[in-house]
Amino acid sequence: EEFWPWALARVRQRHPDFALLAECYEYEQIFPAGTGRLLLEQGFDCVYDKVLYDRLVSGHMDDLRGHIAGDAELPRGRLCHFTENHDEERAAAHFGARATAAAAAALT
Repeated sequence: EEFWPWALARVRQRHPDFALLAECYEYEQIFPAGTGRLLLEQGFDCVYDKVLYDRLVSGHMDDLRGHIAGDAELPRGRLCHFTENHDEERAAAHFGARATAAAAAALT
């Protein structure tokens, strides 16, 4: 038996409303056929959306708008958008005056 389906079933028995987030960080790991898809299939509620973060960092608005508007390979509602992560520079230091706009885009 696979570990994650077994473990997540037990977590959900005790805490049915608990949200389970998988950390798959690089796009190739997430989708279209990577570990992120497998972790969703095994019972996680969502995975990181590092693509959105990278597009925020690049500052290229057309790429960002295209990502927010939709990519058929990405499962909407199952990706965790973020502007700060322990693996990255602090959002305020990185985005500076754009930090609020970056956070608003991540919440979109």
